Amino acid sequence: MSATGSEDGPPVKVGVPIADLGAGLFAVLGILCALRARRLTGRGQRVDTSLYEAALALSAWEATEYWYTGQIPKRLGTAHRLNAPYQAFRASDGYFTRRRRQREALWPMFAKLLGLEHLTRDPRFRAWGIA
Repeated sequence: MSATGSEDGPPVKVGVPIADLGAGLFAVLGILCALRARRLTGRGQRVDTSLYEAALALSAWEATEYWYTGQIPKRLGTAHRLNAPYQAFRASDGYFTRRRRQREALWPMFAKLLGLEHLTRDPRFRAWGIA
């Protein structure tokens, strides 16, 4: 939970039961592999899944950061750990997300939609690969 929630707020549990769902999906994959192996070899197999290992596998960025730096990942709110700007932004009528480099051709259309076409020429956005 150190990686979930607002930067200045308390930890928050993940919004969906990611470990449960991930373990179920990994179990299905294991079952399908075992069925294929049985068809090829005629022998059965034991299929095992783990909630902990599923959660660990699906927390790729946070686990990598911890193992590489030894630092416990911090809460970033809606921001992506590696890609910026990839997070929720508040608009007058709700929230939206903007992911960096989804498609270069979309950036000018997105800026035009917002009435901010001048941003496509702003050098500050070159570091993001969009100007």
